[in-house]
Amino acid sequence: MNNDLYRKLREWMHNATPMGFRETDKATELELLKYLFNPEEAMLALYLSADLQTLEDLAQSCGKNTAEVETVLDHLYLQGVIRRHADGNGEKSYATLAFLPGIMENLLFLRGSDTKLVSLVFQVFKDNRRPSFNVKTGSTRTVPVGYTLPSESTTAPYQDVAEMVKKAPEPILVFPCHCRKDKEDRCSAPLEVCLAFGDHAQFYLDTGNVAGRRIDVAEALEILRTAEDAGLVHQFINYTEDDLSWLCNCCKCCCINLSASNKFYPAGPVRGVDPSAYIASVDVDNCMGCGGCIDPCQTNALEMKDKIAALKQERCIGCGQCVTHCPVDAITLVQREADLIPRPPKNWRELIDRQHAERMIRS
Repeated sequence: MNNDLYRKLREWMHNATPMGFRETDKATELELLKYLFNPEEAMLALYLSADLQTLEDLAQSCGKNTAEVETVLDHLYLQGVIRRHADGNGEKSYATLAFLPGIMENLLFLRGSDTKLVSLVFQVFKDNRRPSFNVKTGSTRTVPVGYTLPSESTTAPYQDVAEMVKKAPEPILVFPCHCRKDKEDRCSAPLEVCLAFGDHAQFYLDTGNVAGRRIDVAEALEILRTAEDAGLVHQFINYTEDDLSWLCNCCKCCCINLSASNKFYPAGPVRGVDPSAYIASVDVDNCMGCGGCIDPCQTNALEMKDKIAALKQERCIGCGQCVTHCPVDAITLVQREADLIPRPPKNWRELIDRQHAERMIRS
């Protein structure tokens, strides 16, 4: 009976997670779920979906009184395994939370000293990460360095990093990058560059988590500039209409998405990360052949050919870092051809549905 319950919970988690939450021979995923949910919590969690539902509706669905349901769901929320939203009147709604991005980061921030839990989390991640790239739509989306955008272009709101942060819901928290912090041979890029907004940030405040600190919009914009100066790539969850929840500033050597994509798919299109609406363009007449743009490229999209920088177009995610590193302005960002511009999902639900549909087609 218990295993049947947790198999249902695994399927529930799989349907909530863009990258998936697969059944494996070793059943590590079931072991992790049993570690996180007792049977009562597991049965109640199965009533949640990716769409927010009010406390009253959930209580009615599962046939329990509101106070009992609220106690269990609030406990799961504070454990970092489901999502909670409170409106202006304090009315609570609840929804599923993806394993990644979402639960994995929460557990590492909140319970990073629990060695058994951390081991299970990373094993489940390793079991899922390679198949998760077997889709067209990335879980994250690249947004270019703001000042590298062509002045004549009409920039969609979801391509302007500064405007996105200015309009993001409060509170805003900044955290040390967990990918970079935990890597033994990490690079020299700054650590305090991960931003959380709105419900995601409020969760950490509600738990009393001290890993992050509260900041205002002005400091958030300054952190963006620091990340850009360090050569990092702005990565957002890949939807355009739901409230902004987090922003990561990533490198190819430490960060989960970029490093895994470069490792598993070193040639051809980058997987797991959608490009921006822009692509680099090299002016071969002005390029001085210094090679200063090669190493800063986080997807290895540039190489030297006949002493001139050459772009591997399928590898370029349009982050703009090569533009910032060219001393003679021989590289610019230009808008991609219309049929090559990614059309991001509108919201979390569309992202999940699109990736699951693409994975079924490719499997």
